[in-house]
Amino acid sequence: MFGWLTGKDAGECKSSNSAPMPEIGGRTSIAELLARDLVVLFKHSHACPVSWAAYSQMSRFAAHHPDVPVLMIPVIKERVFSREVARQIDVEHESPQVIVLRHGVVDAVASHGEITEAAITRMLQHT
Repeated sequence: MFGWLTGKDAGECKSSNSAPMPEIGGRTSIAELLARDLVVLFKHSHACPVSWAAYSQMSRFAAHHPDVPVLMIPVIKERVFSREVARQIDVEHESPQVIVLRHGVVDAVASHGEITEAAITRMLQHT
């Protein structure tokens, strides 16, 4: 569909330029996330093809911007945590979704097909 994924078969769901994104969940302090100067949250569903396309784009972004903290919330495994984050920052839950937080304030949000490496780069360029 998007042509963003590579691998021997679509089941591998790996990006050619992938970088690991640490997973966060119920053991993560939301207060500590909100205290950071900058954090990019990526809500990902392992069951959704669109989310896998976004994962590929986020992996490329993380590989090209190792100085930017990108954290992944696996929304199926961490449903309660994911919804609590959405509630605390007052952003409607979607998946896939990228949320840029600066000093605990939502700076930018993208979801579904809007999630591309270029779009995330642009989201972080304005101050």
